[in-house]
Amino acid sequence: MRNKGFKALLRDRRAISTAIVYVLIIVISIAAAAAIGGWIMYAGSTAARKAAIEVVGQPMISIGAQTLSFTVNNVGRADATIVNIKVAGVPYTSGITTYVKGEQQATLTIPRGERTTIEVANIDVTGWVSGDIKECQLVTDQGTVSFMAQVTE
Repeated sequence: MRNKGFKALLRDRRAISTAIVYVLIIVISIAAAAAIGGWIMYAGSTAARKAAIEVVGQPMISIGAQTLSFTVNNVGRADATIVNIKVAGVPYTSGITTYVKGEQQATLTIPRGERTTIEVANIDVTGWVSGDIKECQLVTDQGTVSFMAQVTE
């Protein structure tokens, strides 16, 4: 059999029937839709198991007490554990205390569905004056939240 060119193949009446082409297109489309749908379901369920932390109110840094105090809500579907808190670029891992419903917690966990007040003691406030605004970051095992804190007396 002689090797036919592409144009000759297109003109050949013995090519694949139209019905078979339609069936192949439908099967390929359904397979692609199933693959994309499966990936979307996986990505959505993974994202839904994460913590979602938002800072509530105005975070404050007290010069006299050398303490940062702020409140967060965890509106996500997982607890978050505090890794460190950065104040003006300096990470603090000690002196961190968490309070849920006014009671001090034994761990540095931000429970899901709860409002948690966080205090960081022994912050170096050298040279800071009341009214300054300092950039802060709450670093957790679920991600990082950036916020600004106002310096007070």
